[in-house]
Amino acid sequence: MICTAQRPNPSSLDVTTTSLDGSTRSDRSDRGSTMDGESDLDESDIEEGVSNESIHSEASSLTASKLNDEYMEYRLSGLTADASYRLRIQAVNSVGTGPFSHPIQFFTKELPPSPPTLTASSISHHSIKLKWGNSSTKKSLSVFNHCLQLQNKSGSFSQVYDGMSTSYTINKLNELTPYCCRIRSKNDAGEGDFSQPKIFYTKARPPPAIKDLECTNITNTSLNITWSPIEKKLRPDDVMEYRLQMLNQETGKDFKQVYQGSNHSYEVKDLKPESSYSFRVHAVRYLSESARTSTPTSSSEIKGAFSSPLLRTKTLSEKAMEESVENENLETTPQEDTQTCKLTDTHIALIILSTFLIICALIAGILRWVLNEAQL
Repeated sequence: MICTAQRPNPSSLDVTTTSLDGSTRSDRSDRGSTMDGESDLDESDIEEGVSNESIHSEASSLTASKLNDEYMEYRLSGLTADASYRLRIQAVNSVGTGPFSHPIQFFTKELPPSPPTLTASSISHHSIKLKWGNSSTKKSLSVFNHCLQLQNKSGSFSQVYDGMSTSYTINKLNELTPYCCRIRSKNDAGEGDFSQPKIFYTKARPPPAIKDLECTNITNTSLNITWSPIEKKLRPDDVMEYRLQMLNQETGKDFKQVYQGSNHSYEVKDLKPESSYSFRVHAVRYLSESARTSTPTSSSEIKGAFSSPLLRTKTLSEKAMEESVENENLETTPQEDTQTCKLTDTHIALIILSTFLIICALIAGILRWVLNEAQL
């Protein structure tokens, strides 16, 4: 039994509001008894989780409105949000108590949702993937959308996502920079409150992969490895170094480091003659003290990706090394002799010109002698 209410006097106005007497019949030994002793609502007629005591405490706030001679209206307050109830009613007059109506069931609406908890599922140097809620729970299915906001440089928040998904990736961010986010959810009852702003830090950008890895000056026991240096530094106070690794294709299974430093070339010595080796190199970025203090979660050592391995670099055999040295010595001497004896085009032109001038001088001398003899 919730309460009893008397029908307003028909001679009153068409629409009047009267207060219920608020009697909960709690003073009787049987709460389910009616005014003439007939049975009332059973506890099984009300859904589990509904508190009868909370309804009794609000009985005094119930009001009845007379709409006309045939209909009355009652407003129930003090109900629990997002709960189901069943309700029935009976009429009582001087003749007796009428039967109960067919029970009706109704559901109260939900409250605006509480703000979900923001977590970062993955963070890189240029993006942050945020996650909230759980799409498999019943409560999250009743939420229409989520509003994610990001704080800008001026200190105000601007919306970056509005939808039903439970995750979102914020892209085009700067490295080693804090970003402040907040979120709220919305359902049928309205928009909930924003969560407390939470700060996420982007990571440091790793150095790019090394290119143009080459092998030169190969001998039977050594060779020289060169690669393109990284010219552009992300921060002026960063320190960049290189780490070179080598793998013996015949005896080894893993790469071993053979060099660490700032140079972009290295001579590998003490190799086995006529053996195959593979090489790879990557850059390592060391953050400055100011960069490490600005982002507490960042490591001071940022490793870049390895270059494409230089495969099957084979050293020469001792016999091939001796033959190559002899060939170099033999090729050096003939080249020097040919260079000293070879005439250039200029030399040939001068010889031809000199010969022509000599012939012309002889012809002129002969013609002059002939003319002198003719005059005599």
